Amino acid sequence: MNRYIIYLPSHSHEPLPIGKINHRAAANQTILQLDGGKEQTFYSVAAAMRSVQRQYPSAFLEDAA
Repeated sequence: MNRYIIYLPSHSHEPLPIGKINHRAAANQTILQLDGGKEQTFYSVAAAMRSVQRQYPSAFLEDAA
């Protein structure tokens, strides 16, 4: 399983974590969990990030490993 943290950039502080993505390649399943929200299921990390970037256009992710 691959794990990623979703961040919003900040000009004055460290980036702000706003959620996480867990990707299970064997099951072709990606779980998106934004802080304070319900889990959402997608078929890829890219699809999950497109969903996030509709609300937060500057959001980015980093490997949590």
